[in-house]
Amino acid sequence: FCADLIVRFYNSVGTASTVHARLNHISEQLWLKDDDRIGQKIGLKMDTFMNTTYVTILYIINIYIIINADDPLDIILNSLALEFVETLDEVISDSAWWDGKKRWIRAGAVEIVLQNTLKASCLKSAIKFSEEFNIPDRVVSAMCNHHPTLFCDKAVAAEDVKNPQLMNKNELIKSRCVDIALRTRNLKALQEYKKSAVYFSSLEAMFHPCLPWVRNGGLFERHFMYRTWTRWNQVLYYAPVPDLDTLFERDENNKYVLSWHLKNIVHSVDKPFANFDDNEESTTWRFVRTYFKVVLLVDFIEHVVSSWRRSRLLRIPFHILNGLLTWIAYIVQLVFPIIASAIFVELLIEMRHDYIIPFYETYEGNDSLWFTS
Repeated sequence: FCADLIVRFYNSVGTASTVHARLNHISEQLWLKDDDRIGQKIGLKMDTFMNTTYVTILYIINIYIIINADDPLDIILNSLALEFVETLDEVISDSAWWDGKKRWIRAGAVEIVLQNTLKASCLKSAIKFSEEFNIPDRVVSAMCNHHPTLFCDKAVAAEDVKNPQLMNKNELIKSRCVDIALRTRNLKALQEYKKSAVYFSSLEAMFHPCLPWVRNGGLFERHFMYRTWTRWNQVLYYAPVPDLDTLFERDENNKYVLSWHLKNIVHSVDKPFANFDDNEESTTWRFVRTYFKVVLLVDFIEHVVSSWRRSRLLRIPFHILNGLLTWIAYIVQLVFPIIASAIFVELLIEMRHDYIIPFYETYEGNDSLWFTS
């Protein structure tokens, strides 16, 4: 079971090359940038807890029962009960009523990748947008009518989605078909041309009438407030065009290739060079480095200092709570195998003194039993 715990922990930290580990790493980056939703924050921490501390606690209870129980039947029944409790979350996630075809999980994974790519925090702040895309913040704010959340505007998005001038040919045809279907009250045509909400599970469809986030379209309509096309058209081509001559050069076939001078550029904290890492470390070493950064509280201090410098003071209490729980989860993974090994050695010593040594002493003191055996 110690090996099973180590593999679970290795995959949940986010340093492995598996899909689950990579999604966890992206979720952790979103959490640090505060670009995720409250449900994603809870889900990330629950996933880490369920694959680390939760399983370890169950193993500790199981070992305690094995040591203190006298009846072998009690040991077997309690072990089976704990095994059921351990796999209960997996049984629920694999059930047909929850998400039989795994579409919800797939869509959630795609959403995490999109959130990490779109950088929603930049789209809601003129200062961050200016720093990211090298456009003056005054210009960006003026193009968005000085809206406090910049491109995130539900009212403008609702108007732009219905604006025929902002539609392509197919969207314009569907929009006109929807208008005709509404005027003629043709329900079949309306179902054909109007985009309806998609529900991935029977549970989500059940709560459709009462939950607003489900009633408004569910998973695919969470970012509809960013569909402010009129504002995007003004800003889209305003950013300066980067000088690509420093990145590309022509080869002997007159084709563009990466410049050989890029190898001479050294990435540093003072002068970072994005998307360039000449010394990529292995997943195992990355796991070890991440583990000790958390255990030695280096990661916790960096997060608190970063929130303080960026004036995100409200996030500091959450960093303290998360740092404490994460430290406990990580330290348990180191302490538990040592304690389990010590208990196993102690049991062997007790068995030797209580059973093995008396057994040999009995045979040595009774020659008739020795020859009979």
